[in-house]
Amino acid sequence: MTTLEITPNEQTDTPVWKTETYHDHDMHVCTERLINRNPSLSGHGNEWTFTVTVSLRGANAQNEELVSAKADLGLFYASQAIAEGMGFLRGRELIEAR
Repeated sequence: MTTLEITPNEQTDTPVWKTETYHDHDMHVCTERLINRNPSLSGHGNEWTFTVTVSLRGANAQNEELVSAKADLGLFYASQAIAEGMGFLRGRELIEAR
């Protein structure tokens, strides 16, 4: 099993989460830049991943996580924006499957 090291995408150690609403649920996505550089990637060689959690919509609902997922270990995204978009896409898939 491969363990990936992750470095925060901000200057602090606190991950930045973004939230979108979908079908009365809140999707919370955090993108993270991977430390491991992939020499097979052309250009800048950045690798990004995401974590997504889904909760019911509401003020206190965020504390009650319904389901969560991480990007597949074999998939890497070339930019933070792509990883974020894929995180929200995965969140919508999780909500639709409920």
